[in-house]
Amino acid sequence: MSFRPVPNHVYPNETLILSGYLGCVPLFPTIAISLRTLAAFHQLHCSCPRFSIQAAAKTLCFLHHIPYRPYLTVQLSNTSDVYLEILHRMDCQLKRELK
Repeated sequence: MSFRPVPNHVYPNETLILSGYLGCVPLFPTIAISLRTLAAFHQLHCSCPRFSIQAAAKTLCFLHHIPYRPYLTVQLSNTSDVYLEILHRMDCQLKRELK
């Protein structure tokens, strides 16, 4: 899937996030993970903390018919961390606004 950059966006992740994806790196992502996938992993991990990021990466590789590579676990982990940070900041901002 390819995305067309929006003229007033400086970073590729600005365009990706509008389409429901988050790039695995901040500046020039070649891999993006859907926000729905990140939300599903977050819920799975909350329900079953033993469900590891590596198991999630291997599952995604299987579903997409690509061979598993360890660097994909790192990319999923980093993207998941950014996703959680976004959720945290949104929650903090919402709490500030509701005071």
